[in-house]
Amino acid sequence: MLHRERVIYLMMDVPQTPDPTEEIAMRKAEAIKKKIDQLPPSMLGEVEQLIKELENRKQPQTILSALAECAIDDDLPPDFAKHHDHYLYGVPKK
Repeated sequence: MLHRERVIYLMMDVPQTPDPTEEIAMRKAEAIKKKIDQLPPSMLGEVEQLIKELENRKQPQTILSALAECAIDDDLPPDFAKHHDHYLYGVPKK
């Protein structure tokens, strides 16, 4: 057996430990599905609308992504580093 094939074989043999956060999320999802199954059909439209609103909700921004948007909006380089040598050390702009 080739070395790579042996490593793959050994990896397949190792039991995978479940991710606790993934397990919790799966349990929550199952509980929500059960509750939806118990709702009267007249309420399913409201549930569908709520799901659409949640899907369209904007994810919270990180500070870095907010800075990157400013760079794009103000026509600055995305990494804010195009002329950093000029501003720090007085080197001529490139």
